[in-house]
Amino acid sequence: MSVKLFSEKEDNILKNLYSTHTNKELVKVFNGTYSIKQIKNRGKDLGLKKDLVTKARAQKTRTGIWKDWEIEIIKKHFTLGGAETCHEYLERTIPSIKNKAYRLNIHMKNPNHANGPKKHSEESKRKMSKSKKGVKFSKTHLENIRKSAHNGENHHNWKGGRSFKEYGKEFNHKLKQQVKGRDKFTCQSCKRKHSWQRLVVHHIDYNKTNNSIENLITLCINCHNKHHWKLNEKERKEEQANFKMITGNRNAELMSGNIHLAIA
Repeated sequence: MSVKLFSEKEDNILKNLYSTHTNKELVKVFNGTYSIKQIKNRGKDLGLKKDLVTKARAQKTRTGIWKDWEIEIIKKHFTLGGAETCHEYLERTIPSIKNKAYRLNIHMKNPNHANGPKKHSEESKRKMSKSKKGVKFSKTHLENIRKSAHNGENHHNWKGGRSFKEYGKEFNHKLKQQVKGRDKFTCQSCKRKHSWQRLVVHHIDYNKTNNSIENLITLCINCHNKHHWKLNEKERKEEQANFKMITGNRNAELMSGNIHLAIA
């Protein structure tokens, strides 16, 4: 069931027009308030159906409509060769071929599933069971695995333990909003506007207690992750210097009154 968005008046309009209007036409009737998918789902909820003339008219306006010869290819080759074989003959994506075959109720014979056949022979079961019965690890060996190179300072993402350090008390919502407002709620790396949920305030010098506005800059989640995890040390330092220059310029403009704090 779709979430009810339609008012009672809109439901009545839908009941009167659904059978004789295509979903694209109904979008215009509602002045674009609802998408084709929302109208289609609401029609299903109300038990409404299109008449044959409307269905035929909608079919003609569809993009990517399947031609008869394409359907024949699927009927001929899908059963034995699957979507990959049909793809050699058709300029269609493999997922679209699979979906069309599903709608035509055409299935592969003895499909090779990712996890193997549905039923294993007793011999296969015996071999799989035998392969799983290896030598058990000793407690010492298990403890060594637990203390392996993937923990603490030996982990490849270790950053000196700064994730354990607490932020200063002044690093609060008000300060974050001030920084984001100064940066016009725009990521200062990719220069794109994002919703406030996808924006973070980054400490340029990585010091969580240095919460001066000169040390804080607005980044989107993707750029923030990229800065910390995907750049090498040289690239990170270059971007760090660029961040300092950006915040310096923006703070100077803020002090001079050339820019004003934006409000979310």
